[in-house]
Amino acid sequence: AALGIPMTDVADDYQLSFAIDAASREIENATERRFYQDSAPSTKAVVAENMWELQVDDFMTLEGLKIVADYSGTGNFANGITFALPTVVNGATLEGGDVQLEPLNGLIRGQPWPYDKIRAIRSLYFPIWSTINWAQPYQQALVQVTAQWGWSYVPVEVKQACVFEALSLYSMRNAPFGATAFGETGIVRAKPEMHPAAVKLLSPYMRETVLVA
Repeated sequence: AALGIPMTDVADDYQLSFAIDAASREIENATERRFYQDSAPSTKAVVAENMWELQVDDFMTLEGLKIVADYSGTGNFANGITFALPTVVNGATLEGGDVQLEPLNGLIRGQPWPYDKIRAIRSLYFPIWSTINWAQPYQQALVQVTAQWGWSYVPVEVKQACVFEALSLYSMRNAPFGATAFGETGIVRAKPEMHPAAVKLLSPYMRETVLVA
């Protein structure tokens, strides 16, 4: 639709599909986020930032959420301690439990936002000392988090950024070596960066790398 190609014209469908897929993966790499949701919860081992904060990948639902800590430092989570989870009050506010999910209320600037930080708020804490490797005691994944990872919706800015970047990648089919002839100006070399409009739209969604095992 963005290119004005009629639906009956399927000649370039494969190239268009490749461009869309490639743009989607570029956006995920640039933002360090995945704008779709897993169909079922799965478990990840996570390195705690400190005893009170746990940076995790994005999740937007409490369905299947479980947090287990290995205080023995042996890597045996079967004997670990499970954190009590907060309960949902008034359909949105989370209260009680051993942890606080952030951002609070699952909102940033009034927009639905995934949880990406877990804060210990009561008697329990996240272990950071390990007997697995004494040489690097603060780099062990001693917490397991089970969640339904990902976003439950795709923000409109991300969709538009994907359109811009897909169009840019699709146009590069005529410049396989990164350069193409352009009218009277001669050879024009393509820039390796993402489309500038896409970068601008994605800037609020950029995040730092999460340490997971």
